[in-house]
Amino acid sequence: MGVAVTRYYTTKFILKSEASVAFIEELVERLKDPENLYYGYTFSGFRCGLLYRGERAFSFWGGEFADSSPVLKAVDIPGFDQGEEVDLFTQIQEHLAPGQFFFVEQHSVEGYALYSHTMFYHQNGDCTCISNSQIQNDIIQKYNL
Repeated sequence: MGVAVTRYYTTKFILKSEASVAFIEELVERLKDPENLYYGYTFSGFRCGLLYRGERAFSFWGGEFADSSPVLKAVDIPGFDQGEEVDLFTQIQEHLAPGQFFFVEQHSVEGYALYSHTMFYHQNGDCTCISNSQIQNDIIQKYNL
């Protein structure tokens, strides 16, 4: 089994307050240090960040996660126990403005295999995910192949 190298991109999301902006910005800053990852590691060339998209609006991008994802171990993060898992996308979801949502595109390469997932996060707590293999199976069933 090889190492999965993963990149993440979100659509625009709008946060509910300036305090939420500061909190999410802090989490992303912490992600830039691979020592803060809850599991896995990063490859050289690893980068991540927020793209400013308007008032309290951003997109996240990150690449070269190795057997890892944008999940931090809580070290001095208010509201979390030391060592607790802090998932960036769940935190963004919890800090969304009312009625807002966003998508996450996840693309991983492991050996010669490419895996893609699209995840949907809504401010009301709804979350769902679909993989490229699910889409392929849906097409096969549609055409009775």
